Amino acid sequence: MGTEKTIRFTRRQWLGLGLTAAASLLWVIFQPSIFDGRFVTLPGFGMTLWVGLTFSALLLWAAPGKKFSRRGTALLTLTVALSLVFSLRADENLWLMNLPVQLGLMALTCLELRGEANLFTFRGLMGGLGRCVAGLFRYLPRPFQAMTGLFERGGNRRIKGFLLGVMLCVPLLVIVVLLLSDADSVFGGYFQNLISAVQTTNSATVLWAAIRFVAGTLMLCSLCCFMGLASAPEEKPETPSRAHAAMPATVLGALAAVYLLFAYVQFRYLFFAAGAPAQGYAQYARSGFFQLVAVAFLTLMVVLPCVCRWPGSRAVRGLAGLVTLLTLVILVSAAWRMALYVQAFGLSILRVVTLWGMLALAIALSAALAKALRPRLKIAAPVLMIVAASWVLLNYANINARIAEYNVRAWEAQPESVRLDVTYLTYDLYPASAPVLKELYQNHPELEQPVERKQPSWFDSSVDWLIAQ
Repeated sequence: MGTEKTIRFTRRQWLGLGLTAAASLLWVIFQPSIFDGRFVTLPGFGMTLWVGLTFSALLLWAAPGKKFSRRGTALLTLTVALSLVFSLRADENLWLMNLPVQLGLMALTCLELRGEANLFTFRGLMGGLGRCVAGLFRYLPRPFQAMTGLFERGGNRRIKGFLLGVMLCVPLLVIVVLLLSDADSVFGGYFQNLISAVQTTNSATVLWAAIRFVAGTLMLCSLCCFMGLASAPEEKPETPSRAHAAMPATVLGALAAVYLLFAYVQFRYLFFAAGAPAQGYAQYARSGFFQLVAVAFLTLMVVLPCVCRWPGSRAVRGLAGLVTLLTLVILVSAAWRMALYVQAFGLSILRVVTLWGMLALAIALSAALAKALRPRLKIAAPVLMIVAASWVLLNYANINARIAEYNVRAWEAQPESVRLDVTYLTYDLYPASAPVLKELYQNHPELEQPVERKQPSWFDSSVDWLIAQ
C-alpha cells in the first residue's frame, strides 16, 4: 500500500493562512448575526480591510515567480480601486451593489494570475468562475494535513513552535488577566468591558461565532490552495456546436419578428408622437424603462451564445445582427423614457445605476454586433475592462452629491413642473448632500427643514462621514 504524501506549507503560505484567519475574525466581529440586514457586507473601513486581507492571502499563495500580465495588472488596479470605495462613500445601497462586482473582480484577477485558459471567452469565463467557487470547498482538509505534517519529522520547527506557543498562551493569559483584575481594581478597569461582555454573552452565540470563524477560515484557505496548489487546465480551442443551426435561427427569427413590431410602435408613438396612446403621451413615455432594460439583457444572453457557437452559419449571424440592432432601438426607447421621467421627478441612485446599465448593455450589444459581422474578432477582454472601469469611475464620481446637485438645480429652474424630495436628500443621500442642502436652505429659507437628519452609526465608517462631522 502507498502512503499519502505529507502536506507542508511554506512560510508564505502560513502567513497567507494567518491573513485568512484575520479576515474571518473581522467578519465575525462586525457581523454578530446572520439575521442582521447588513450581514452581507462590513462597515466601510472594515470592508476595505477585509478585501485587503483576503486578496493579500490569495496573492501570497499564488505560484512564486509569476508576474502579472497587462490584463492582470488592469484587473488588480480595478479591484483595489473598487475596494477603496467602501471607505470613501457612506451609501449602504452602493455597498451592496459593489459587493458582487468586488468579488467578481477578485475572482477574475486570481484566475488570470493562476493562468486559466480561455478566461475571456464565454465558456472559459463560466468554467473558471465555477472552478473558483468549487475551490472554496475542494481543499478544506489541507490546513489540518499541514498541521499534522508539522509534528512529523522534518516539519518546520519555527512554525510548530509558534502554534504550540499560541495554544499555551491563550488559556494562560485568560487565567492571569482574571486573577490580576481581581487583585487590582485599577488594572481590572482596563478589562472590565471585555470581562462583562464575556460574562453576559450567550454560549450559543459564542459557539455560532466560533463555527463561522472556523468555516470562513477554512473556505478562504481552500481558495488559497486552489490558487497555489492546483494546476490550470490545458487550453482547449472553441469548437462550434454540433446542434443544427436551425435551432438558434428559429429563436432569433421569432425575436426579430417581435422586435420589429415593437420598433415600429416606438418610432410612431414615442419618438415621433404620431398618435396619442390611451393613457396620454406623458404617462406612456415615462414608464416601462426597467422592463426594457431587462429585455435587452435577456436578448444579450441569447445573442452571445449564438454568435459564439454557430460562427459558420450566415443565417444565425445575420439574424443575430438584426436582433442586436433592434435591441439597441429598445435601449434607445428605455433611455428616452428614463430621460422624460428624470425631467419630471429627478434623479435617484437606482435611476443612475439603470442609466449606467443601459450604457453597459449598449457597449456589450455593440460588441455582439461586431462579433456577428466578424466571428474571429476577440473583444471580450476589452469590453469587460471598459464596463468594469466605467463602474469604478461611477463610484468615484460621488453620485450621491451629483444627484443632489442635479435635483436642486432642476427644481430651481422649473419649480412648478419639477418635484424636489427634500426628505430623500436629507436621509438617503446624506452626508454627501450636506453642502447642497446648506446652500439650498440659505437660498430658500421658506423651505421647512426636517427636525432630524440621518445620523452615523458604527456601521457608517467612511470618509464621507468624517468630512460631514
